[in-house]
Amino acid sequence: KTDAEFLVNGEELIDVYFYNKTLDLTYPVCIDSKILADTGPIDALFPEAGKIVVENDVITEITREPFVKVPQNGFVVLVSRESSEYMLSLVSVGDKAEFEVKSNVDFSSVYAALGGGGFIIADGVALEDGGFVAPGRHPRTAVGITRDKDFIFLVVVDGRNHSVGTSHYELAAILDRLGVYNAIHLDGGGSSTMAVKLPAEPFAGLKNTPTSGAMRNVVNALGVFNYSQKGAPATVEIIFPSRKIIAGAGTPFIVAAFDEYKNLLEVSQELSSSDPGGVFKDGAFYPSIEGKIEVTAKTSAGTAKTTLEAFALKQILPSQTKINILPGESAALDFNGKCSDGTNRYIYTPVNLEAVGVGSVSGNIFTAESEGSGYIKAELAGAVYYIETTVGNIAAALPIPENSVYADPFANAAGEPVLSVAGDLTVSVPVKPQGYAENQKKLLAGLTGAALIGGLYDGATDILRWGPYYSFINYENYSLVYATAANGNFFNSCPEFWNIENDILTKGKKNIIIQTDQIGGGVRKEFDLLHELLAGFDDRNIYVITTQGYYNSIEVKDNVRYINIGGLYRNDSSINPDFKILRFVLTGEDLRYRFEAVN
Repeated sequence: KTDAEFLVNGEELIDVYFYNKTLDLTYPVCIDSKILADTGPIDALFPEAGKIVVENDVITEITREPFVKVPQNGFVVLVSRESSEYMLSLVSVGDKAEFEVKSNVDFSSVYAALGGGGFIIADGVALEDGGFVAPGRHPRTAVGITRDKDFIFLVVVDGRNHSVGTSHYELAAILDRLGVYNAIHLDGGGSSTMAVKLPAEPFAGLKNTPTSGAMRNVVNALGVFNYSQKGAPATVEIIFPSRKIIAGAGTPFIVAAFDEYKNLLEVSQELSSSDPGGVFKDGAFYPSIEGKIEVTAKTSAGTAKTTLEAFALKQILPSQTKINILPGESAALDFNGKCSDGTNRYIYTPVNLEAVGVGSVSGNIFTAESEGSGYIKAELAGAVYYIETTVGNIAAALPIPENSVYADPFANAAGEPVLSVAGDLTVSVPVKPQGYAENQKKLLAGLTGAALIGGLYDGATDILRWGPYYSFINYENYSLVYATAANGNFFNSCPEFWNIENDILTKGKKNIIIQTDQIGGGVRKEFDLLHELLAGFDDRNIYVITTQGYYNSIEVKDNVRYINIGGLYRNDSSINPDFKILRFVLTGEDLRYRFEAVN
């Protein structure tokens, strides 16, 4: 047990509940110069709070004025405005006063101590939450230690965003799987934050996604620091942000030597690559060819090698496709690029920029000089993008040239289809259009090879919808996946769908086709989570097919192709003139596709 006493002339006239905790003045609080030089931050939250200033064990000031200095050799007791008249009347300037924290814990034997929101696991047993933490699923922060005390686990679980969070009991199960023997809650919710500085990084970076989108100011944190002395080199690594890079563009890297404690060491280095025209310049590698490239670093601590894969840049994707500012203002530009494999990659090194018309470019900054319109020509590795610029309140007038556009190499595939997919062939009206059943039968007859449609045909006059289930079926050259999001998203409609990661890992073919009625139902976070999961399988060809509305669309994002197939009927029950069937063709080991009109 730990207790605090504020004694005035030997008597405990005022009960102090908190020490150096300033977010609540419901009960009296004691602060000292360890946390604040003056009471200004507290006055901003609690105007007219009462203050008892103690210096060298004597009360020197009693006031409600703001910005009271906290003495170096003393403390300040704060009370709420509502209770200040009574509390302040109990003491007088000149009274002897002392503040003491008492405990039955021997703090002299404690190197560091940490308070939390109750035990999660104690001696290997998961405990009830005890009412200390919010029930249900929320962001969580925990610290745990293994039974042998060799490992400490610092755990943060996101929630209220792309993640649903965990309950107290779910967190206990996670910690148990990690081998934690004792664990406590730290402050969760919007306070759940983890920042990590890896050995080769210049500073710590945020690793999770706080609920508010930014880090919250909290009173304390638990940090782990490496104070070991630098030793002899133990490992050498060549570190790139990604091993898949853009041909003709520079990708930064470092050659890092580490001792056994992961201290970063300086070493001399000699660089080479299997790319005859590859260039190492200013800490970046510029490949001249596409395909696999081996990079070698010979250092005084040993030799390191890594294999990269370079892809041609097909389309420049600027952070701003249009700029509209006033004369004298500036705009910064940043770029990604879509590569020949359909993946978007960040462009680290400068893009060649040329301003035409109404401004100038220095580095990646465009500065407007006069009213009018123009464009910025962005060029790199044979790809060009023209960014429209208007300065002042005028309409764009200068013609903009055509941009380089990514062409999907898997599109427009010729050959006999192994799978055909049609959109929805139904119309949701009581009285069906003329020729309704005949049109369905005619189109179904044209589905050569294996066939999928936006529903199951019953052989009569209508089509039955897919049922609410998840399926993962392997065929000779592809895996076919179905999941419904009919209730708004996968979480609510078909939670089994999230087994897909394990299913692809353990039994998935090179070509994966996922058919669903919708993605996320407008829940952007679920789409982002799904894409992050699928993009991680960069050795697979993945198609996600939806059958919504009556428009056909294709978006290639990383290694995933999102295809929507329009239905046979428009909203007014008329035939959709743009109705097409999606045909899949096997080319080598790859499943490629084409849209085919139906007469």
